[in-house]
Amino acid sequence: MEFKKGEAAAIGKAMYEKIRDVMEDNYWGHMVVIDVKSGDYEIGGPGEDDFTVTTRLRERRPDAYTWGELVGYPVTCSIGGGVIEPLPRRRKGREQPNSAQTLPSSLALDA
Repeated sequence: MEFKKGEAAAIGKAMYEKIRDVMEDNYWGHMVVIDVKSGDYEIGGPGEDDFTVTTRLRERRPDAYTWGELVGYPVTCSIGGGVIEPLPRRRKGREQPNSAQTLPSSLALDA
């Protein structure tokens, strides 16, 4: 599958938006890496970097074309070591889940 400039990023962002609320409620500050071809994804543990999480995803999906998000932050890293400020939490005005929600097994856009 070939992607035009910016297309994979747009697909990755759209896929992430499908699980954003669950991610922010349960995995704030964790890295999530999504394969934009298949919709498969991997959630990192606390403090795991994008390389580690991507490597784990590629063990299942060797041909993965990936998009990464640092849950709750506007960017995944800072060049030069600057501090990355988190985004405001979006919990206001949303009903809080009574228990942890189940994530979809795939983020395919047609699902």
